Amino acid sequence: MSASTTERALEGFLRRQHLFVFAAPVLFVVGVFLAAPAPADAGTDYWLEFWWLFPAFLAGATIVNTVGISGSAIFVPFLIFVFPLFAQPLEPETLVKVGLISEAFGLSSSSVAFVQYGLVDRRLALALVAGGLPFVVGGALLSFVVPEPV
Repeated sequence: MSASTTERALEGFLRRQHLFVFAAPVLFVVGVFLAAPAPADAGTDYWLEFWWLFPAFLAGATIVNTVGISGSAIFVPFLIFVFPLFAQPLEPETLVKVGLISEAFGLSSSSVAFVQYGLVDRRLALALVAGGLPFVVGGALLSFVVPEPV
């Protein structure tokens, strides 16, 4: 029995996923530079003000992907202790958002790889998702009703 085209493509992608991990930040920066909405008078200086974050975050992403830890374990302490030495300190809300976004990307890519390698009990995973989904939706709806702290 031969593997389907989709399975072969997925296997090839997983075999070369390290190339995509290194290419993704470069493609993101190029895409932001070329397509992001910016002020009309924004020159190159506008985009390159924080150029030094790219190698720092690329190194951090390499570390967390290699070791298999959470991205926020590296990025949030960096943004708390190192970033204010070179720029303005960030608000705690911003740091929480950065941590959650890095968690979301890291966990989703890990989940896809685990499923593709057959390391997930799909019946258990579906039961857990089905059991948790009502609470996610309920919490999202309650966030519009519960007042913000003063």
